[in-house]
Amino acid sequence: MNREHKEIIGRNLPLLVRKTINFEQLLARAIESKLIDKRITEEWKRLNYTDDEKKEKFFIQLTYGGPGTIGKLTGPLLKSYNYDISKILHGDFVDSAQPIRQPLPTPDCHYGASGRSQDKDSFKEKYINQLEEIKQVEVKPAINWYGGKEFNNVDFYRMKSKPRGFALVIVNETFENPEQYRPGAAKDLDLMQQLLKQLQFEEIEKIVDEFVTKPGLKNVDSCIVAISSHGEKDGFYGTGLHDPDSNDQVYRIETLISKFSNTNCENLNGKPKIFFIQACRGSLLDMGAPVPVDRHDDLAGQKAHNPRIGDMFMEYSCQSGYIAWIHDVYGSWLFYTVVKIFKENAWQDDFTELMRKVHWDISQLKSTNQDEKQAAELCLKGSWKQLYFNPGIFC
Repeated sequence: MNREHKEIIGRNLPLLVRKTINFEQLLARAIESKLIDKRITEEWKRLNYTDDEKKEKFFIQLTYGGPGTIGKLTGPLLKSYNYDISKILHGDFVDSAQPIRQPLPTPDCHYGASGRSQDKDSFKEKYINQLEEIKQVEVKPAINWYGGKEFNNVDFYRMKSKPRGFALVIVNETFENPEQYRPGAAKDLDLMQQLLKQLQFEEIEKIVDEFVTKPGLKNVDSCIVAISSHGEKDGFYGTGLHDPDSNDQVYRIETLISKFSNTNCENLNGKPKIFFIQACRGSLLDMGAPVPVDRHDDLAGQKAHNPRIGDMFMEYSCQSGYIAWIHDVYGSWLFYTVVKIFKENAWQDDFTELMRKVHWDISQLKSTNQDEKQAAELCLKGSWKQLYFNPGIFC
């Protein structure tokens, strides 16, 4: 959808809600025309949204569509007798009784946006496009092993191999449905590849099943899997995960975890396995809350023997059920912030401290849509040790 139509929807959102008739009929025809995913409408029902709330969500959801969205919407509008809505969207309707709202800025979920100016008094929050774009990634080299801290084999991962580990990067930009195109995905790929090279990881171009059986894994000290794609609550979509012809199919997170288990990937048994997953986990929007939430660190005891699952660091871009944001120039909030924090702090901080800083920076961002927030999630599977990347130094 072009900027003009997005601004029309933003200015006239209350009017569109008020003037929409036969909404269920309109919604059914919009689903048939693939203008909106049926799963999103089912989520609205589950959350007991009112009819007006559903109408508002419907029009906002349309702004995420491609350039042909308004044209495809014409049929459903006419067949459900929503002639006024068609006129509003084409700028031919005037309602003097309805005050005009300020334009709704372009949503940057899935499709990016240029932003608006920030109020000088708005705490520390920023829109991502108010930050400095990262073009060249240069990770500060470590001065001492493990940040200069005393260590033993129980507390620290080795992280001395050359390369430090192998990396699998899967970034899906295009899909069979052209309206699911992800501007900003190419930036995710560029940033992550630069970061991995600086951290001395070797990228391997394989699908998951081939990656976990690579014999060379026994000679390295870790692995990183970075995924940027569309997703849902239990998984993510796209190629590069399993069968090359399985584009648009869901790859379940539990399947990914199982592939890298100590029983299925013996060469990584006891070694850190890091996952960065940039994908929506639902359709909910995080509008933030005025009351701050205290952060509690989890601890795990050491195990005498390695269980089936262990040493896994699963970093999700958002909470389960929620939308993850991506910008067409800066890339996704997660990949951008990971690169920003790692290049400045990986020389001295362990992984959990790096991710604490990543989570904090993400929490300070807000979208240019309706000032939505995003809360990342780090899940540690099984037992773990302190993980230092030791960039720039070798035995």
